[in-house]
Amino acid sequence: MKYLFLTLTLYFSVFFCFSQTQYDNKTAFLEDLKIYREIVETSHSGMYLYTTKNEFALMFRESIKKIEANKIVSNRDFFLLISAIHSKINCGHSSTYPTGKLFSNLEDNQKSFFPLKVKFIKDTLIVASDYKGLKKGTQLIGINNKSIQEIKNDAFKIISSDGYNTTFKYRQLENDFSQFYFLLYGKQENFDLKIIPYQSSSLSNVTLESISVQESEESKPTETIQKATDLSFPNEKTALLTVNTFSTETRKNQRKFFKFLNRSFKEIQEKGIENLILDIRENTGGDDGNDMELASYLINKPFKENKFRKLNTNELPLYPEYLHPQWKQMMVYQKRNHQKI
Repeated sequence: MKYLFLTLTLYFSVFFCFSQTQYDNKTAFLEDLKIYREIVETSHSGMYLYTTKNEFALMFRESIKKIEANKIVSNRDFFLLISAIHSKINCGHSSTYPTGKLFSNLEDNQKSFFPLKVKFIKDTLIVASDYKGLKKGTQLIGINNKSIQEIKNDAFKIISSDGYNTTFKYRQLENDFSQFYFLLYGKQENFDLKIIPYQSSSLSNVTLESISVQESEESKPTETIQKATDLSFPNEKTALLTVNTFSTETRKNQRKFFKFLNRSFKEIQEKGIENLILDIRENTGGDDGNDMELASYLINKPFKENKFRKLNTNELPLYPEYLHPQWKQMMVYQKRNHQKI
């Protein structure tokens, strides 16, 4: 798969990159689909938790038919095909991502992408910043004769998340809306928008010119560096505990995190706080055990995170030639740490 980046969760994350010498080719697509299927079926321990083996078998058969019938004619088509299958695993740690090569046929200054920063408020899509006369807060009703609901539904089919959670899908879509629109519908010269302008109740129409790949990257929401953890007291009866990540990476940092929690809850108790606000809005996960340490301060009876954990194999995953260098580096790092213990 020349333009597919895939992460799979075993006990840890495994990264695969695929590269065929031929592409945009029926034979190559069929071979890549076969390789992908063998990898996920043998390596992903949660393959059939939410979607049955028979359902996956049907999806693979239908995908083969599409390829053989020349309904999959581009790398973008193939990416969408694989992503739609993979999202049915319902695993947020196991996702497909397009590499930059998928956009390599676009010139840097070629106008092809959606120009607006956007934000979802429930199912309502809002313009997130002023742009060429469109005010922040303008509601988007439709884009190029597609309703926002239709666009959302199409995008959700190719975004992976844990279980039936949709919060992550909303965040992914709004953060990379321009990219997802391109992946779903291809290059666009212009965007005809149906809108409700800010502080208005009337429908309006407006047409915006597409922007380039570079401009699309610049239009993404700016990431701000935030403290990993924080404790504050908005008033004398309320504590605000912020945990922006459960990632500590090293045992030393994990011990610091545990000490922070111990100090925080001790202070909360000493102050006689009645209300605790736990802010984890920016928390996308992290290292095992850290979430349970926090939960242990909030739950008054014994609990288990999991009844069991399943590992399909302790062997090197299939097709090691496609393993991403990051995975190999991680394994070397773990071996070195293990030798030091």
